[in-house]
Amino acid sequence: MEGPLKRRFMLVLNVAFIICLSIISIGCETTETGVSVFEVEIKNGKVESVDNKFEISQGDTAFIKFSADEPFTVFVHGYDIEHIVDPSDSASLEFKIVGEFTGNFPIHMHEIEQKTHRKGDHNHESHDHSSTNSKHVLISNLIVNPN
Repeated sequence: MEGPLKRRFMLVLNVAFIICLSIISIGCETTETGVSVFEVEIKNGKVESVDNKFEISQGDTAFIKFSADEPFTVFVHGYDIEHIVDPSDSASLEFKIVGEFTGNFPIHMHEIEQKTHRKGDHNHESHDHSSTNSKHVLISNLIVNPN
């Protein structure tokens, strides 16, 4: 092939390639999850300010960022997530929750008991408020809606 015939063939081939790529990309679904950031300010063991609603959809991620003047433990009921927030450790001032389960899940703050002080996220099989003498304060509720 030479000249105009070769150019026409290349043009048709390029157009066919672009059409195929378009069809393939339309058929592929992206599973990009949403990310929401919620901020909480704790002073003297009290919730000073908190984003109004901690609400996400199933599969989305919630980042909770804390501003605090003293260490405390956060517990997310239903997810059994316990997290130590310590102002001297900037890495502890935020944690994430992936909305795996739907429903309404209370998020509580507890004073740290010296014998259980650990840094980072810890999952626990059970969480019994009656066995602790620590202060127990509701921060907010995490609402995870079904898709």
